[in-house]
Amino acid sequence: MQNIVSNARKRLKEKADLSLKKFLIFLGTGIFVILVDQTLKFLVAGKLNYGEPLKVMGDYIWLTYIKNPYGVWGISFPKWFPYELVALIIIVILILFVIFEKKKVYIFPYALLFGGAIGNLADRIRLRAVIDFIDVGVSKSLRWPVFNFADSCITIGIILLFIIPFFERKK
Repeated sequence: MQNIVSNARKRLKEKADLSLKKFLIFLGTGIFVILVDQTLKFLVAGKLNYGEPLKVMGDYIWLTYIKNPYGVWGISFPKWFPYELVALIIIVILILFVIFEKKKVYIFPYALLFGGAIGNLADRIRLRAVIDFIDVGVSKSLRWPVFNFADSCITIGIILLFIIPFFERKK
């Protein structure tokens, strides 16, 4: 039995990169995203009237406090859809990606995804919905679905994961 455990540890060390610097960047960025996201949501919920837009930049940028019980961009899934379980699975997968990722350039996008997923998961657990408040568009009738800081971090993380390989090929 001890030999099996020893061999498993050896294989894990060969495949995994468990450097402290990598985890500090990942956790530090992730925690920063969570703190900013939750702080903004707390302020929005405490200061804005539900559903009433506050125009920040004409018809382009508004702050509109809403609670989204559905998925991304308000897409409705069946009532039984396990949003919380899916978020937990994604969080675990991101941690595994960080453990086994050899290229440090991917750690920042993973951290954005991690922080955003936890920020929205915290809302779902606490409120059974996600607080959204960033409302962009070009007129009263032509608007993007309302979103939040965590959603922005998730989107930026995904975009970076798609863009990074193109820059690596040029080297």
